[in-house]
Amino acid sequence: MSMNDRPCYRRNLAAPLSTNHRLGCARTIPSSAIPATILCALACTFLVGCGKSTAQYIDRGNRLFASGQYGDATLNYRNAIKKSPTSGEAYYRLGLGLVKQNQIGEAYQAFNHAVQLSPRNIPAKIQFGDLSLAIYARDPKHPAALYTQAQSMADALLAPGGNRVEGLRLKGALALVDNHPGNAVEALREARQLAPDNAEVAGGMAQALLRDNQPDEAEKIARQTVERHPQYNPGYEVLYAIYGSQQNWEKAETLLKLWIANNPKEANPVLRLAAFYYARQQPDEGEKTLNSLLDHRDRFPQADLLAGDFHAVLRNQEKALTDYQRGATRDQSRQQVYQERVASTLAALGRNGEAIKAADVILAKDPKNQFVRGLKVELLDRVGGAQNLNAAVNLANDLAKEAPSNGRMQLLVGQALLMKGSLDEALTHLQRAAQAEALSEAAQLSMARLELLRRNYAAVL
Repeated sequence: MSMNDRPCYRRNLAAPLSTNHRLGCARTIPSSAIPATILCALACTFLVGCGKSTAQYIDRGNRLFASGQYGDATLNYRNAIKKSPTSGEAYYRLGLGLVKQNQIGEAYQAFNHAVQLSPRNIPAKIQFGDLSLAIYARDPKHPAALYTQAQSMADALLAPGGNRVEGLRLKGALALVDNHPGNAVEALREARQLAPDNAEVAGGMAQALLRDNQPDEAEKIARQTVERHPQYNPGYEVLYAIYGSQQNWEKAETLLKLWIANNPKEANPVLRLAAFYYARQQPDEGEKTLNSLLDHRDRFPQADLLAGDFHAVLRNQEKALTDYQRGATRDQSRQQVYQERVASTLAALGRNGEAIKAADVILAKDPKNQFVRGLKVELLDRVGGAQNLNAAVNLANDLAKEAPSNGRMQLLVGQALLMKGSLDEALTHLQRAAQAEALSEAAQLSMARLELLRRNYAAVL
């Protein structure tokens, strides 16, 4: 480890110098002063090593980010922020690193800080606007604040000194979310005139044209996008949607193979082709395609996980279980992820005893794992018996205390109490679950079951 990489320990490096010592003295140093002098020199050395500037932390983070070491990169950006809490650039770079690690909530906050601290940081505004809109579109509740943030960023980018092309692109995306494809086409057409070689603008334009019932022009632009930008995935997505709507399966298959050939290190097009074959009732071809991931673990180290998740989506739990168990022995860096999948797949297969044992293996190493503890509560409820139900209630209560606003945790304790027969306590937690997860039917169904046990039929209705 280099000096610059060591933790900074500035305290207690040397005892205070006596007031009789003079700095810069050329005379022979008394022997009693030698230890203090040496320690002082060491202290200076450490201070130089620990004295990285904000710019140095950001520069080191950028190099790590470029090499794909996103965790280490974000650590350096956080250190830059500790040095300079008002550095908008550090927050912007932190947001980019967090997005790469799929830590979307934290990335949103980082970009928010970036645009507030650095109002002239145009790339930060672009990222913040795009991320706000993406979260808004994915959240079933569609929080209005996120839409407003995206709209605000679009307006800022369209203002003088902004980036009109990106502003128009974001404006077009907002119009698509609002189900106004004609307005999206208008905004993106202008953006494309300003930046005819911008892949994101062209991809958005093709999508807007398809939504606006102009498939021929959409196909033309999407094809141009794929030819000019063979690594830009949305171009393939639009073309695939067009061929699917036309039921032109030959063109669809050819496109997916082209997507794979142009992006040999990406798993997504391989999975899409495997899914295509399954949908076309060609499972052997689907498995052959899937095996191409397993045969190239140098490019796809998580191949067993991808194959297992693919089979799980197809509800082929036995094959998924085999994939996960194989991965747990081959992919040590993701072993716990595989073990969690094994436990949940055993539960899906109804092999409750084996699933509980698999959960216990994980909890022995990671006793605070909320997902696995929640799974164990469900399994203990299934198995039943006074001892198991009591254990389920105790475990669920711990989870609910740790996450009082988490609807799933409240639901688990409510269901465990319901199975135990503690109806009043169960109702309290089920009501909390229903309040936290208003769109979830599970809490409502559990409360209906509770009222049936009470023979309160009017409440059920």
